[in-house]
Amino acid sequence: MDNQSFDPYSTPESSVERAGPSKVDQLVLVGFGPRLLAYFLDAVLALAVYVGVIVIAVFLFGVEWLDEEPEVIAAWLDFHALLINAVFYIVPAVVYVGFWSLAGATPGKIMVGIKIVNMRTGETPSVGKCLLRYVGYFFSYIILCLGFFWMIWDKRRM
Repeated sequence: MDNQSFDPYSTPESSVERAGPSKVDQLVLVGFGPRLLAYFLDAVLALAVYVGVIVIAVFLFGVEWLDEEPEVIAAWLDFHALLINAVFYIVPAVVYVGFWSLAGATPGKIMVGIKIVNMRTGETPSVGKCLLRYVGYFFSYIILCLGFFWMIWDKRRM
């Protein structure tokens, strides 16, 4: 090898040509406003579901138990704590992850026209990535919702 013709600081050359724009090249990043609107639409839908569940629970269990002694009420709540936790914590996780991994968006995002995609492939993210996203939402809530406001300062709106 001739040392005079080799420049280790030069840009490498490649004979591979790009076939055209990929899905990733065509992505449009969405800002804070549309995402906030989608979040509120999802919140309204979730509230409607929660109210529906509460109405059904009142019809099934009645409200007579509210007149009981505090110990009886506590026992009733302890007994139904699993159901209450499932409705208010587990069901939303399943719904969010399910919508994200199957449709690429929650109902609110669908109404606004936003789709969640894998930034490397442009495809709908896997269930694992959606679970990680949901865990990230949890931590964003804990830290004063900073993760949600981060998109305001981030150049890539992420």
